[in-house]
Amino acid sequence: MWEGAERVISLDDHSAVAGVIEAGMAAADTGNRGGSTTVLARVAEATRAVIDMALAESAESGQPWWDSALLRMRAELAADEATTGCGADLDDLEHPWGRAAADWRDALEITDRFGFPVHGARAASGYAGLLQRVDRAEEGRLLLSEWYGRCTEGRDTPTLTAVRVHLETLGPT
Repeated sequence: MWEGAERVISLDDHSAVAGVIEAGMAAADTGNRGGSTTVLARVAEATRAVIDMALAESAESGQPWWDSALLRMRAELAADEATTGCGADLDDLEHPWGRAAADWRDALEITDRFGFPVHGARAASGYAGLLQRVDRAEEGRLLLSEWYGRCTEGRDTPTLTAVRVHLETLGPT
């Protein structure tokens, strides 16, 4: 797993992804957990690289239907890179929060274009959380409320339940 993850990360070797998954399943079957955290860390790094690979594949193949979800995932990872920041950092692409905000905005634009309200609600939820961290909770609440409102069915699903709970923590609509 370690070597496969390294090939994915360092060499951008798409063919190594399957080997990482297969090695992970084989390791899980052994029950031996020694060193598992370091291996899982490498798998997590490979996952980040896989998101970028998927976006590149989407652009190359002209199949952007899952780009909003991929951008949301990348935004979530970037947002977690920094523990502090301010509102101005959301416009600074050198700051992890700026990269996250840009990816969330792009995800929302794509979901709007393709009519994927659940993907939009998920992206809006993450972005609203970041806005809350920089004292712009009302802006986040309005954004999340708009996207949640677009989801006219499936409101009892785990995804939309989590979005609704997050919306409720941001205050009354």
